[in-house]
Formats: sequence, structure tokens, C-alpha cells
Amino acid sequence: MVHLGYGAFAPHAILADLLKQERNGQATAIETNLALAVCSLADAPMTAGRLSTCSKALRGAIGKLIHELQRERLYVVGGLDDTFAPLSAVERFDPLDGSWEKLPPINTARHGACAAAFAGYLYVIGGEVSGVALRDVQRFCPRGSQTWETMPPTSIGRIRAAATACQEQLYVLGGNDGFSSLRSVERFDPSTGRWQAVAAMQKPRYACSAAARDDMIIVFSGELTETGAAASMEIYNVQADTWHLLPALRSPLCGSVPVLKASGDEVFSFGGLGLSGQALTFAERANLKREESPYPGLSGGPSWSPLPPMLSARQQMSACTFQDGAVIVGGKGITSEAQSKVEMYSETTGWKALPSLLTARMRSAVVAGHI
Repeated sequence: MVHLGYGAFAPHAILADLLKQERNGQATAIETNLALAVCSLADAPMTAGRLSTCSKALRGAIGKLIHELQRERLYVVGGLDDTFAPLSAVERFDPLDGSWEKLPPINTARHGACAAAFAGYLYVIGGEVSGVALRDVQRFCPRGSQTWETMPPTSIGRIRAAATACQEQLYVLGGNDGFSSLRSVERFDPSTGRWQAVAAMQKPRYACSAAARDDMIIVFSGELTETGAAASMEIYNVQADTWHLLPALRSPLCGSVPVLKASGDEVFSFGGLGLSGQALTFAERANLKREESPYPGLSGGPSWSPLPPMLSARQQMSACTFQDGAVIVGGKGITSEAQSKVEMYSETTGWKALPSLLTARMRSAVVAGHI
């Protein structure tokens, strides 16, 4: 690749010129995208990271670029071991070589945290230690020295909240403060380093799942009623700062884990507990996409359809969207022992076992991302 005006492949010269033009407000979209591609390919995400501090436009472009350049990998953080002691262990799965890699441990052991891949970093938010809901937020840089950094805390401690990125900001939704389920929502702006409260959800939600699309955030499940967990949904309009309830699905099995696909148009429900408290292999999904919805892509009446059962019965596991389906991590099965088993459901190939975790765990934070 040769940049016009340089006559050769000169990424650092391109970078210097781009920064000068950006400061003077002269960088065009074409120049910006070309320079980002050249510089990022030249010396990897380190250059992209420096560029992302220049402006919102560059940060947005870099986010898209890194998403394309980096393959999707799976991160697992914290959890509980067999003795129900909190873990600080962190692992990463790379589908290219099919193995788990041990990463530096998180600063504070915890379980019930939520995680998000955002702007080239892994964010881990909240969790629980000895019954106390944590406000703590940790950020992991997967490049270079691979270090953890303490970030500004959330306004309230959150156990098993949901996290998702939308329009260059990070949102954390619901959870439990140690006493009750939460409706509150906060968002983090990396340009200011501050959390800001936004409109609260219409229902309190604990252990819900969230996904973002365009300027909307969709939240599924987590509402606890007198008859158990409800499969209710609501949608947040970022521009209007408003929430709207959507028609609910049939309630999932008690103890099941919901997973919204990244597109927000399909949801999975995995596992659950039988009448005698035994872990189940049950799995189902619902297509949320309908043309008649007032919100693009979302329906007025979706319903569950069964999936092939999971390979192993378990509860207290963690799950997230991964590749074209979802992945199930850890948990506990018939016994109270923490599991190291990992399995993946693919829309095209069904269930398959992945290599086991290096550390058995339950109630961990798990997220897939292009970081």
C-alpha cells in the first residue's frame, strides 16, 4: 500500500501528517481511514491506541478498524472455586490455535461481575466479595505488558449486572446491590473518564443480558416476579434517553442463563433447574426479528423454539454470544464441584465441546471480543 504524497510505505510519516491535519481540522474521512489502516497494520494496536485519544471521530473509526483486524477471542474472569472462594484467575481462548492462555489475574478476586470488550480493552465491572456488591471497575490491556488498570468506580455496587458498548460509550445495566435488584443504568465516557446516570429501566433486572444495535440497547430477562424469572424485554433509545417495554416471552426455566446475540435479534436460554433441583441440559432460542415492530427488527410476539440439549447438565454457569452462536463456560453439574467444561452452540454445526478451562469455576464473567 502506498499513500499518495509519500511514494512509499511510510506509516510513521503518515501518522505524523494525520495528527497534524486532525489538530488543524483538515483531515478528510478518506485520509483518516487510509491512515488508520496503514498505521494499525504497521505497528499493531499501539498506534491505533494513540490515535484514538485525538478525537471522537478517530475513536469511532478505530473501533471499527480493530473489530475487522482482530479475530474474536473469549475472556473468562474470576468466579468461584469448589470451596466457593472468589477467584482472581483470568483466561483467554483463541479459536485460531484452540487453546486457553493464562492471563495476569485481576486485582481483586470476585464473582458475579460483568464484562465488556470496549475500545480495544477488556472492562470488568462490579461483582461480589463476601456478600458485598463491588463498585470497582478494572480495565485490562490485552496488548504489550498485559496489565490491569483501576478505572473510576460506578456510583453503586452491582452484582451480575449486564454491560454493553453503544455509540462509543460503555453501559452497565441493572444487577443487584446486595439487597435488591436494580433498575439503574450508568454509562462511561472514555474521553472524560466519568460515569453518568441515564434513564432507569422500567423493571429491576438481575442477571439479565444486553446487546446494542445502532442507537438502541436491548435488555432481556432478569426480572424477578412472585412466580419466578420473567422473560421480559425493554429497549433503550440513546438519543431520547427513554426506555420502552416490549412484549414478553414465556418465562424461561428457573436457573437458566439468557444470552442475547450481538445483533439483538435473537436470544438463547441455556440450562436451568428441574423440580428436584437437578441441573438440566435444556436449551432454546427465540427469534426477536419481525417486520411489524415499531422498533426496527424487533417483534410484537416472539416465541421459544427448542434447541438440541447441551452436552452436559449444569447450573451457575456463564454464557455469552460467540462467533455465530453462544458459548457456555464452567458452572457446576450434578455435584457441587466447579466445572472446567466449555461448550459452544453454533447455528451451523450445533453443539461441540471446546478445550476445558485451566481453572474450574462458576459464576465467572465471560465475554467475547475482537481484542
